[in-house]
Amino acid sequence: MQGKYMTSDSITDAIIKARMTFIQSDGFWDIYEDTDGITAEKGSIWTVPTEMAKKQSLEAKISFARVPMAYSLKRLKDVDPDYYKTNVTRELMIIQDYVSAFSKYLKSGQSLYIWSHMLGSGKTMTACAVANELVERGFEVLFMTSGTMFMKIRDTFNEKSKISTESLMNSFKKCELLILDDLGSEKMSSWTDETMFEVINARYLAHKPTLFTSNCNVTELNYNKRIIDRIKADCTIIHWPEEGVRNSIGDMNRQRQDEEWQQMELKGVTA
Repeated sequence: MQGKYMTSDSITDAIIKARMTFIQSDGFWDIYEDTDGITAEKGSIWTVPTEMAKKQSLEAKISFARVPMAYSLKRLKDVDPDYYKTNVTRELMIIQDYVSAFSKYLKSGQSLYIWSHMLGSGKTMTACAVANELVERGFEVLFMTSGTMFMKIRDTFNEKSKISTESLMNSFKKCELLILDDLGSEKMSSWTDETMFEVINARYLAHKPTLFTSNCNVTELNYNKRIIDRIKADCTIIHWPEEGVRNSIGDMNRQRQDEEWQQMELKGVTA
């Protein structure tokens, strides 16, 4: 059955579901007929993606954004302040505002720089949560470590590469949000310095925001001054807690899972 399809959003879908007649579903599309003539063409067929289709579409977009599988389900609500002894309320408010008002920051090119010297402090998980939430909102996000970015670029130098260096570099330069994780951990050389400048400078000139995570303060990075200046010019700098919480996050998640299982068992006993 052929149908007319409008770009799906909650308002359009709600109108179709509330005011049109449901015909059938193929698992990916729910099909409705305009029997009351609420559109210009009475009797026209309209389709709405099912929840399964929306879920699979979101998973594909998150995968395309290269968010690691371990963090593909993370959202900002999962960055629990209780993980930390340090009060992170202000830091989380800044990050939440960045996500909520990203359209504004996309126009201004405002970036974020999240750093702490401590390994396992939750910087990467937080950056992935930002990526996932923005992908859900329809923004084009690309996540990778800075070391992986350089490796991918080097791979294009091989004559058997299926993608050109220019095309790959453009994907880094032009995506709406580039997330560079673990900035400054890569092996430095004149080539990495020049390549990083090319990416950062292109985004800086085009007002394209970048989210950085690093184990270094900006001033401690080993890049040349041109790169440092451009990062500092556009970034809100967030000093993340100097606390290793990777193990405590795992412990708390296991504890919550145990509590959920216990409640399920109790419900089963009382049912």
